Amino acid sequence: DGTCVRYSAGEKSAIKSNKPNFYLEKEPVKTVLKIMKKLNRKKNVEIGIISNCHYAEQKRDKLTWLKRNAPFIKDENIHIIELSKLTYTKEEKPYLKAKMIEKLKENDNRRPILIEDDLDIILATFNYLGNDVAFHVSNILK
Repeated sequence: DGTCVRYSAGEKSAIKSNKPNFYLEKEPVKTVLKIMKKLNRKKNVEIGIISNCHYAEQKRDKLTWLKRNAPFIKDENIHIIELSKLTYTKEEKPYLKAKMIEKLKENDNRRPILIEDDLDIILATFNYLGNDVAFHVSNILK
């Protein structure tokens, strides 16, 4: 939400209330998707998704959206954290993606890079995994 999908702050209530089909109706950020597809074609680069949502229905809708708008991403490279299944504090929430990256790295020696729009998540990832792992989405638009 906000990286390869258009998102505005006023939509938070629709997400929290689990508005049906909310994610299915989201507009893709075509420039970012085009860059992701181009990067995915490069040797030794593989694009993946780490996202989160509140409910199982939202997870299903995000998966459907990705199949429609980013079919070049392999199923095994899509990781959606369903927040309703986790126990975490407000302070821990920004670290969830960093912890997912750490978990993925346990079985893989590739160097992951998180492209993110949320500054709290970027800073948490810096603090947790190091400063060369997470970047704001604007960095790929150069």
